[in-house]
Amino acid sequence: MWLLVVLLLLLQAAPCAGIWKRFDLVRWSGVSGSDWGRPYQKISSLSGGGPPLQNASYFGGAVSNVGDLDGDGVEDIMVGAWGETSPDYNPLRAVQVNAGAAYVLFMHANATVREWTRIGSSSTAGAPPLFYYDRFGYAIANLGDLDGDGIPDVAVSAPGLVTSVVFVLFMQADGNPREFMTIRGFYSAANIPTNTTESEISRQNSTYTMNPTDLQMTYMMGFGRSLCAIGDLDGDGVTELAIGSESPSDGRQAVYVMFLRSDGTVKAWTKLASAVNGIPEMVNFNQFGSAVVPIGDINNDNITDIAVGAQYGTDGVDGRPRSGVVYVIMLNRNGTAQETHRISALSQEGLVSNGALPLISDDNCGASLANVGDMNRDAYASQRPTVPRLGTDVNGLDIRRSIEDIIMGCPQTDTSTLPGRLFALFLDEFGGHKGYRELPHPKRDFQKKYQTFPRLAAEDSFGSSLATYSDVDDNGLVDLIVGAWGDDDGAADAGAVYILFLRRRRWHSFVSDHFMYLFSIFFPISFFCCCCLSGCSFFCWHYRRKPDLVELAVKQSNISIGKNRERKRQKIAIASEDDYPT
Repeated sequence: MWLLVVLLLLLQAAPCAGIWKRFDLVRWSGVSGSDWGRPYQKISSLSGGGPPLQNASYFGGAVSNVGDLDGDGVEDIMVGAWGETSPDYNPLRAVQVNAGAAYVLFMHANATVREWTRIGSSSTAGAPPLFYYDRFGYAIANLGDLDGDGIPDVAVSAPGLVTSVVFVLFMQADGNPREFMTIRGFYSAANIPTNTTESEISRQNSTYTMNPTDLQMTYMMGFGRSLCAIGDLDGDGVTELAIGSESPSDGRQAVYVMFLRSDGTVKAWTKLASAVNGIPEMVNFNQFGSAVVPIGDINNDNITDIAVGAQYGTDGVDGRPRSGVVYVIMLNRNGTAQETHRISALSQEGLVSNGALPLISDDNCGASLANVGDMNRDAYASQRPTVPRLGTDVNGLDIRRSIEDIIMGCPQTDTSTLPGRLFALFLDEFGGHKGYRELPHPKRDFQKKYQTFPRLAAEDSFGSSLATYSDVDDNGLVDLIVGAWGDDDGAADAGAVYILFLRRRRWHSFVSDHFMYLFSIFFPISFFCCCCLSGCSFFCWHYRRKPDLVELAVKQSNISIGKNRERKRQKIAIASEDDYPT
């Protein structure tokens, strides 16, 4: 009973010490928080049922949860392998070097691959035509069901070394595209790079549909280096697509917000770049747009906000170049920015504080981002009496403020000795972060007792891509798909994908309003005090002095023991006076 009381007190009084912000991978043998028996699942050419891969395939360079394509009740995954060389015939090149490919992985319920489908140059009738160094599969985004056929559709980019294009693939249940639409502007015949020819540019211009027609493309701009469906900004029922782009000539990277129609065509677009459309002035060549992810409505204006990575960004603290920066951008409905906040090696807004992230040189943080929902349960913290109320719902209960959190990938691709890592950032309502959790943890995650994290090798580029997956282990927390395109399973730089089964380290129940919040704190304390008082009272009563058998017998005989003893004492005193007269 005492143990139960103590446990109840610790669970319910935890809010007094603050909301627990950390989460971890599940440990072996179904430790509290999950009934799953393993902390992760690796998928490569040698593990988990992955496809056979070539050298330098860079499988895992992009990952996306594409929903349940085949209708078996299990969500499927699409993985980019943008380094693959295609043997398909091309009238301009005998072999399409680095044309790229994308693999659709049909999953088992235990997170292993049941079967897979490859999408590459001329792989099926509906697949897009590819050219050498197209790097198809560099980024992938789930667009939902655009055409209303009940099957999710996806966007896959091909940010080639010379020209770039983004494909909207209308998928079939077997994992092959039925048809596609291109998102690509027009390339002029002027300033053609020396490593290509005018005939190749003409062929591409005639092959691909110009969509939109008013987007001026430049060579080697890396259009499509990142993709993300950011939700319906303009209220037409179709999600918008954010496309990251780089500009090697002037170093002014950008993110294009494309307002789509249901057929994949673009009806309008907005450019976000340094000192453009509400974005502050940024340092050139910071790789702004290396990743984009929606983060919900941070500022309560009913418009989805986004986080944008800049993996080469730096705040210049302690000489940590290319440590990485994440920009939290509050959007308007037309795709422009209301306000922008920064999270980096300094804390938000460039001020050194305890909230600063422990980033190092060449961390490349922000190369990938994923929204994992409200990991630290801000809705629970919002019930504190000190937090202003947002109003009440139809049942009269307080409206909880839930702030979604993100995972930031730091693949450390610019180093030759580090494997890559992740950071869980717990966002606040001001566009900053209130805490973080490093994965893998430098101490806990590699203990021999648990082995909660995969063993990584140098140059694995773990964290090069991120996506969330369904709750495979059924613990109320989404799981995480992590790409490691430098993994050497089966071939050099063949690549791999890890599915990490996450769990919270402590659990908090939800309470309905401020009264119940206070009740959850003071009731266990009062109950504990009552138990202590009752225990002390019982102890004093149980161990009080009790009469022995002689005393009980005397009491039953009605003998006045005290009076007889008093008479004896008086006689002794009189006798003493006679023996010793004064």
